[in-house]
Amino acid sequence: MGNLLKNPRFSTETQESQFYTVAFAMTLAATLDLSRIAALGAIYYLFMDIAIHWGLLTKLRGRIDIKPAIVVAAIVLDVVVLAAFVWVTASTDALSLYVAGAGIALIVSGESLFMRSHTRADGTMDM
Repeated sequence: MGNLLKNPRFSTETQESQFYTVAFAMTLAATLDLSRIAALGAIYYLFMDIAIHWGLLTKLRGRIDIKPAIVVAAIVLDVVVLAAFVWVTASTDALSLYVAGAGIALIVSGESLFMRSHTRADGTMDM
């Protein structure tokens, strides 16, 4: 075990994030059924995919060679699928949408707080 802890891949930050992931998974498993957990996963994935494509289009466009039409098409398709999924979920299980909304708000506010606390005045970070 001592050698495992000296491995840089297994730092205290990694163990802390694993703890939070396991705690979150246990909370979900104890409070929601599998269909709600799957609905949350689908909503989170689509939001993340849209956010990544948006960042690619707006922040990294000049640094890497992308075809904007493909990225825009991916965003549009993600939005269409997300809207359809939310529509169906809203008619059968609104609690999943409330939990997803609260989770997304928590994630965005946590990320915003992290970015503000770890970004220097010149906009750089030690990452």
